Amino acid sequence: MHFFKKTSLFVNLSRIIYVILCNNLIAKLCGKHNYDKIYKYFLKLKKVNDKFKMQLYTARKAKNTFSKEV
Repeated sequence: MHFFKKTSLFVNLSRIIYVILCNNLIAKLCGKHNYDKIYKYFLKLKKVNDKFKMQLYTARKAKNTFSKEV
């Protein structure tokens, strides 16, 4: 039972890392201003589930925090 909880945690973390990497790529290609537009566009999509939106939000917050530290 505990193995499945750890596995799902690992899967969730890997998804968040994937979203962070994708967001960083989008930000580098489009610049900060367009990055915010793309983020808002993803939030408006009805087909995107709430879990992905939360991951996207978390990745965006992590990216903003990281860029402030650097």
